[in-house]
Amino acid sequence: MTKWNLGESGSRAGCAMPADAAPARDLHMAIVADMESFLMQLDVGLAFVARQKRLRIDNDEHTLDLLFFHRKLRRLVAIVMTLDEFSVISQPQVESCLRRLDKSDRQAEEATPLGMIMCAGTQTEYIQLLELTPSGVQAAQYPTDLPPRAVLAQRLQQAARRSRARIEQRAPQSRHNAVMKLDPEDLAKITALTLANYEENAEAFAANTRGHDVTQNIAALMRHIHVEPPYDILDLGCGPGRDLMAFAALGHRPVGLDGTHSFVKMARAASGCEVWHQDFLQLSLPAERFDGIFANAVLFHVPGQELPRVLRELWSALRPGGVLFCSNPRGGNQEGWNRGRYGAYHDLEGWRALMAGAGFEELEHYYRPDGLPRDQQPWLATVWRRPG
Repeated sequence: MTKWNLGESGSRAGCAMPADAAPARDLHMAIVADMESFLMQLDVGLAFVARQKRLRIDNDEHTLDLLFFHRKLRRLVAIVMTLDEFSVISQPQVESCLRRLDKSDRQAEEATPLGMIMCAGTQTEYIQLLELTPSGVQAAQYPTDLPPRAVLAQRLQQAARRSRARIEQRAPQSRHNAVMKLDPEDLAKITALTLANYEENAEAFAANTRGHDVTQNIAALMRHIHVEPPYDILDLGCGPGRDLMAFAALGHRPVGLDGTHSFVKMARAASGCEVWHQDFLQLSLPAERFDGIFANAVLFHVPGQELPRVLRELWSALRPGGVLFCSNPRGGNQEGWNRGRYGAYHDLEGWRALMAGAGFEELEHYYRPDGLPRDQQPWLATVWRRPG
């Protein structure tokens, strides 16, 4: 299907997004989330399999927006969304994705996968169903066991109009940290979809990040803590536990926190440390509990409008004089979806304004990876103190 390939670093983040790409990506993901919710509510035999399912074919990465299994039809249903009614989705790409699913995901007793294209254009909405043949792909006869085509098209139209209206209502509050207006339903979807993406890729994420060297970041936190060791440290967004193990090996008392259930289990098993299962928008942290907080490649997942509140909660969890380390992919103070995960991408001036507003004092900042030209350093690392 069509490809949405955004560069991704080896840690929890994608690389910074260009600002002009964010609105279309946000619209795309909002419509997909709406249609997923709608399909899950229908009693038509659809079982959810994956969202933003990535397929690597001949060194190219293709993404299926949604993947379901239809219990009555006994076949996979792959859905891809397009926002342009004038675009032509390449049939060879459709065929390649369906054949990959047929080879790697289909069980022996199942029928060949179906492909469904949903077009949410500005002038029209339509649903197209495709199936594999020995010679390629062709339009498929629409099964009565699927939701009626007219019902899907009507819901797609409603989802597109609602999502476009929300995005058009965005209003920058200032030159820096322009935030989106998100209601509780939006925030719940952002949390659910981002955590689900990590959950679906937990094993691969653990394997790909196990060997990453973040000793520079750990040292930056350690050198600014001015109490007697061992230190009480919160590893915020601890993932599979790599950095928890590093802090424990240094003789400190780390506690992990992550919103992804699989990461919590992995971190507990790997480190033997206490690990809390909480998401960043619903933190429940004890007051003045920690000497340091290590937020390595995590806070960029917090939507801009929620960041001031979350930063104040971290401030309160630190003891007076405590230190917060942050590392985030930098950008132009924009936010949106990046490969199935939500991110907010700040520049140094914008991040400073947020941190100062939460009551922190800056200690130092640097860019990573170390030793490269600035345009090859996508990561902004900053260190802050709670006065006291």
